Amino acid sequence: MLAARRDCRGGNPLFLCDGVDLGPATISYSLNGEPLAPGALPVHAGVYTVTASFAGNADSTSSTITTTLTIPKATPTLTVNAPLQYHKPDYTNATATVNG
Repeated sequence: MLAARRDCRGGNPLFLCDGVDLGPATISYSLNGEPLAPGALPVHAGVYTVTASFAGNADSTSSTITTTLTIPKATPTLTVNAPLQYHKPDYTNATATVNG
């Protein structure tokens, strides 16, 4: 099985064949046909095209894999903090926080 792997610590991408390291790979991403900057990783919502290329070595021919990566939109959570007012409704101290 041929696979491309990128180290989660930001190391160089590698091509593996049945778990054996074949050497460095080039992995690139694009969104809506526009390539991301070299070394940039997808972080925003969208459907990305991922292309991994291996130049080949003394034992293996070159190879390219293309697939898609989907990052869904986040679902925001709205939290409102309105202090309880006993005498009159005064919401000047109310706060709102949006996450996601």
